[in-house]
Amino acid sequence: MTGALAHYLGTDRKGVRIFLTISLSACVYWFLSIKTVVYEPFRQALDVTNTQLGVLLSITCFVQVFGYVALGWLQDSLQIRKVIAVDLVAYALLALTLAVLPDLPFWWLCCVFASFGLFGEALY
Repeated sequence: MTGALAHYLGTDRKGVRIFLTISLSACVYWFLSIKTVVYEPFRQALDVTNTQLGVLLSITCFVQVFGYVALGWLQDSLQIRKVIAVDLVAYALLALTLAVLPDLPFWWLCCVFASFGLFGEALY
């Protein structure tokens, strides 16, 4: 696959890996953006009230804000490609958990949304 994509893009396999890493890192922000556009279907899919969804989004923002402070030093000591790779895998597993498992308890949703804050923004 990378060979055909490398030929199409006019680059080598390393260039394709860099292209895919940068392109896929933008996927982290899709979930955060889409939830504001489709608020009501999102709330119904999670089977939560408006108050509970507000608490979940607040948890995400709380982790993001304090994650910047707590993990700022870590960002400089790690390779960005590894951070992006870990973020993509963790974020995908969390989103897959929400998509596949219906009727999750609220405490589990709190953990997932806290992890969204960590892997979605705090490490960046």
